[in-house]
Amino acid sequence: MNILAIVPARGGSKGIPRKNIKLLNGKPLLAYTVEAIKNSELIDRAICSTEDDEIINIANNYGLDAPFKRPDELAQDDTPSILVLQHAVKKLYELYRYIPEIIINLQPTSPFRRSHAIDEALNIFIDSKDADSLVSV
Repeated sequence: MNILAIVPARGGSKGIPRKNIKLLNGKPLLAYTVEAIKNSELIDRAICSTEDDEIINIANNYGLDAPFKRPDELAQDDTPSILVLQHAVKKLYELYRYIPEIIINLQPTSPFRRSHAIDEALNIFIDSKDADSLVSV
């Protein structure tokens, strides 16, 4: 099963400028999400969706692919997440003919999320016959 994790990490946060790469206990916030993805037993592919060169470099340094830049118009305060996810899936198809069966949106602003929680949620979703989405809170 093709399970794609998309990590949306824009550079233009106004509340806490550059929050996705601010250091938390010596590591950029983004790094915690990358580690959770790497330890997942179910995620096949993961990418970072960003418009920011520094975030691309940090993502790559921690082993997260950023195969394209997100357009600036999809990196605004009021940009709906669904548009960011749709753009990423479309670009992956255009570049690699990759079609995921499941897409998981992992915000870098949740650094204490663990890989076992990701896998547990994915298993619940996979085992559900009627659900077309799952949201954790």
